[in-house]
Amino acid sequence: MSARAVRLPAWAREVESLLPITAQFVLFGNTRDLYVVPGPDGSIRPRTLADTTREVLEGSGVTAVLELDAGGIVRASTRDAVREALGLTLHAGQPVKLDELASVVETVVEAVGRVGLIVSAASRLCRDPARLNDDEYAFFKRIDHVARRAHPEQREGAGPRGCHNPIVWILDAERDLPDWLVVLNPLVRSIAVGLPDHDARQAVAEVLLANLEPQPNLAPPSAQTSRVLTKLPGGAKPATQTPPDNLAGSVTAFLEQTAGMTLVDMRRIADLAAQQGLDSGQIEDAARCYRVGVVDSPWKQATLADRLHGAEDTLRCRVKGQDDAIRKAVDLLIRSATGLGGSHMSSSATRPRGVLFFAGPTGVGKTELARALTEILFDSDQQYIRFDMSEFAEQQAAERLIGAPPGFVGYDAGGELTNAVRQKPFSLVLFDEIEKAHPRILDKFLQVLDDGRLTDGRGETVYFTETLIVFTSNLGVYEDVLSGGQVVDRRSRFGSDASLATIQDGVTKAIEQYFTRDLMRPELFGRLGDNVVVFDFIKPETARVILELQVRRVIDAVAREHRFELVIDQQAIDTLSAHCLADTSMGGRGIGSRLETALVNPLARAIFGLSPGRAPLQHVVLAQEATSWSVRLTPG
Repeated sequence: MSARAVRLPAWAREVESLLPITAQFVLFGNTRDLYVVPGPDGSIRPRTLADTTREVLEGSGVTAVLELDAGGIVRASTRDAVREALGLTLHAGQPVKLDELASVVETVVEAVGRVGLIVSAASRLCRDPARLNDDEYAFFKRIDHVARRAHPEQREGAGPRGCHNPIVWILDAERDLPDWLVVLNPLVRSIAVGLPDHDARQAVAEVLLANLEPQPNLAPPSAQTSRVLTKLPGGAKPATQTPPDNLAGSVTAFLEQTAGMTLVDMRRIADLAAQQGLDSGQIEDAARCYRVGVVDSPWKQATLADRLHGAEDTLRCRVKGQDDAIRKAVDLLIRSATGLGGSHMSSSATRPRGVLFFAGPTGVGKTELARALTEILFDSDQQYIRFDMSEFAEQQAAERLIGAPPGFVGYDAGGELTNAVRQKPFSLVLFDEIEKAHPRILDKFLQVLDDGRLTDGRGETVYFTETLIVFTSNLGVYEDVLSGGQVVDRRSRFGSDASLATIQDGVTKAIEQYFTRDLMRPELFGRLGDNVVVFDFIKPETARVILELQVRRVIDAVAREHRFELVIDQQAIDTLSAHCLADTSMGGRGIGSRLETALVNPLARAIFGLSPGRAPLQHVVLAQEATSWSVRLTPG
């Protein structure tokens, strides 16, 4: 693998270029990561933010750099030079009060020699930048005064226009200091520290994976391709050459698996792989374990393949009359279990295992199929997470999913969705009736479907890479009936004799129109791809089977709860069929509702009125009165 030049991070280059004209810098964002600094011999050196900043300052002619945190002076690169330039006696770890820190800042800015100051952990200088106490306000007022009166001085090594003695504040977030000092002050330069770029990540990935390979397999050292990662934290051994070409695939997989992560995350994944005895070809297993915190993956269990072999037959026993939908769902499960789900995409490593969009009439088995898929995948229905999206019709309801932002009530509780997936990383997540959610909430799914991760209100990342995402919807099935400009009814857009192909075509087009025209979010529809599964209406023969199953469940419940056999004669069955199957527009749910009215309710009253010495065998005599149903139990 050929070597590529690694430059200083973008934020470091910005600091370097602005040093001649800027007095104070604020660095915020990804400030706790490692940063790749190129060495003079082509090696790469991981450095903390403070170390990288110090090297940039020293490389620009600053002869002495102090580094302080909120607790005291922690480092001076050249103590003698600092003492000579500032007249300060340095003691590592000595606490520094705010007024003393302000004096240090003033001393550095006014010093004759080229010196600089780095204040790490500056976010800890005050508890609440919006509510400063008297001491904090006095401190920041002095810092603001220093920034306003700072001007370039003629110092040794400076250009013809002079230069500043730089002050660098390192924050977690830009607003951890008062806005009037940082955000609204043109004299202070705020620079966002971003995630490592591709070149830095690839350079580190090559070295980390080379350390996982047996040493005899490494290519011989080459001065032209040498890239050394010295003093790598975490105990990893330094590598003295670029990984050989046979590691190229592993490096690519490593980069895909760690997309959006820091160099610290990459190092920890490599350490985890080393602890588990994994080589570079198994880095994906280590990355998965690091993301979700679980070593064993249900997706790779041998028993899953056995369950998938008979999945279609198993699902047909639970969901009736939806053979086409079942077949498409099982195809996706097989793709996901074999690791080929989304493999044709350029970046599929961090996407969810699979995405299904179940569309069709109400009561035809969409939610039931999702439950059944959960049991097949994870051999347990406990891995089923359901969200009724009608509860998220308001825009502010998004806080329930990912958690309230800092400063709001419920911030510490986290979000319902992010907490659930964090607790069950291997799960099926069902979003029921997705069209009822507020459009702004749907935007949250863009990141989930594309990158397989979501950041909650506390700033913690939750990964969906091991989940199966299922949406359900009635889009395209019904249309509103208007009268006088008001919606008075809803009716099906399809006749009872419509073919499945006709329903699929009409529903799919309606879903596409909803996302692309009504919501103006074609990108969300594009991420669903061809995973839209359209369910058929309940046909008469299927409705009869559903009724028979529901009646059987009633009989089984009576046997289980009351210890006697219930026999329903044919006349009662015919009466039930005529009543329950008269209208199947509401699917199995409508059939069950009618059965509950006609049989379950009067049966419960009859059983409740039985004497303790009842006969063990009973016949049901069903009668329909003017406004109600009645059941009479007779000995068999």
